Order: sequence, then C-alpha cells, then structure tokens
Amino acid sequence: MRIALVHDHLTQLGGAEKVLLTMLKLFPRADIYTINYSRRKTLGLFAPYERRIHISFIQRLPGDPRWY
Repeated sequence: MRIALVHDHLTQLGGAEKVLLTMLKLFPRADIYTINYSRRKTLGLFAPYERRIHISFIQRLPGDPRWY
C-alpha cells in the first residue's frame, strides 16, 4: 500500500507542521505533497524527507514566494 501525506504550505514551523512530522514517523515511506516548501523557514526539520517532497508548480512561478 502506498501512502501520501498532503499539506497546504510547508513554509513555517507551527502546530500543523509538527503533526506532519509525527505522521512521517508513523509512515516513514510516505510521499509528501505540498504547494510550496521552504527548508529555511521549517528549520531543516523536513530535510531527511526532501527527496520525497513533491512541490506544486506554483512555487516555480515568478515573483516573491511570500505572496503565494
């Protein structure tokens, strides 16, 4: 069985992101799908999972990522 975890924005480190980290411990092989991701703003806590983070095309649009 394949499992995917979906999160709206991984651009801060709040309660929802901490829940996602806990879910990643329960499902270590799960892929993560998000609209945009910032390694710096999440303090690198998702770095071990980066190869499995699938980012939306919206992050690649021109302009400041803060205005997503």
